[in-house]
Amino acid sequence: MQIIQLITLVALLASTANAWGNEGHEAVASIGYALLNPRAKATVDTLLKSYDFKSLEDAATWPDRVKKSTRKETGDYHFIDLHDDPINGKCGVVNWPTDCGDKGECAVTGIAKAAWILSSDLQKRSVAYGRKPVLDKCGNPIIRTSSSASTATETASSTAGAGYGTSSTAVVSTGTASATATATATGSASATATETASASSSSASTSTSTSTTSAAASSSSTSTTSTTTTSTTTSAAPKPTVDVVLPQINITVKGEALAFLTHFIGDVAQPLHASGYERGGNGVDVTLAGKKSNMHSAWDTGLVRKIITEDFGGSQAEWVAALLRAKVDTFKIAGLACASTTSGKDLETIQKCVLTWAQESDNLVCAEVFAHDFKKGGEVGDAYYLAVKNVINSQVIKGGHRLAAMLNKLLG
Repeated sequence: MQIIQLITLVALLASTANAWGNEGHEAVASIGYALLNPRAKATVDTLLKSYDFKSLEDAATWPDRVKKSTRKETGDYHFIDLHDDPINGKCGVVNWPTDCGDKGECAVTGIAKAAWILSSDLQKRSVAYGRKPVLDKCGNPIIRTSSSASTATETASSTAGAGYGTSSTAVVSTGTASATATATATGSASATATETASASSSSASTSTSTSTTSAAASSSSTSTTSTTTTSTTTSAAPKPTVDVVLPQINITVKGEALAFLTHFIGDVAQPLHASGYERGGNGVDVTLAGKKSNMHSAWDTGLVRKIITEDFGGSQAEWVAALLRAKVDTFKIAGLACASTTSGKDLETIQKCVLTWAQESDNLVCAEVFAHDFKKGGEVGDAYYLAVKNVINSQVIKGGHRLAAMLNKLLG
């Protein structure tokens, strides 16, 4: 009995360490991928193949898998701790760089480092720079010159990429009257939709590269394939264009930079990953669906899965499709403009941009997460769920739009 209790406790503790569960991170990736312009999408496909990822959704969940095993040093990269006390009405205000910890390792610097790696021009000259490292018996990296044996599969999304830089017209509403200005509820899978002008105008250029390689980063947006490069030229990483120290974040190649960027953008959209209160809510006990949990876990997975189960018959694909149809006022998504215009080599501006996302997320910790008559140790019941489900949908949508905006700028 004691062994069973110990296993249960370990499983519970492990579940509290993630941001969105797999469902949330995969949804952010699906939305982001659907909104990529053709050139960025081709480069993303190349990078996914280079690191043996099956899809961007697969890459989005990889950082949570490796932080517990081969990449334990990346654990601190998944959050930023604004100093707040939402139970007592004290909301956090960004205090940079204090909120990033003594070592300067947090989601903000993680995104900045990943963006910087992705923005370099080394991918054009060296296939190996984007690849997953292969180690010899002594642990030294071996540069691979042949193309990866694995084939990246297309993401499940059937939505054509509208892409940023074409139009800021809203996507389609799911028709829920109670939705806020920046996101709508996705309470019915049968909601009808009419495509926006921006989606239809760019869907004609749905490039689905099947053999793209590192050369795709410099190809025109109308190309559907690119010439394979087997150069193994190595080169020093470019220096930042501003007088900022490069974050000491252990991200070194483009394949993993894409995965970390996708994941961390999703992390920052989860409100409790911007809060330092009780370790991002991990220390706040709650009961959800009759089971003991904590507030962080409830927002990571419990409430997300409740949305998928109750509103979409358990179909994650239908949930994501509804999010893609949701009416979104892109002008009201915090930090979207800077994500779509800032060079990845401008580390300082990238960090300021991500801090606007973190500030918005922490505001929600006060306004939504610990609101709605919430009591410590109490039940997260149906009334609470109905009050916050639109917020959860909204944050996932924002994460996807920010991801697309940044990748289109960096790679498109």
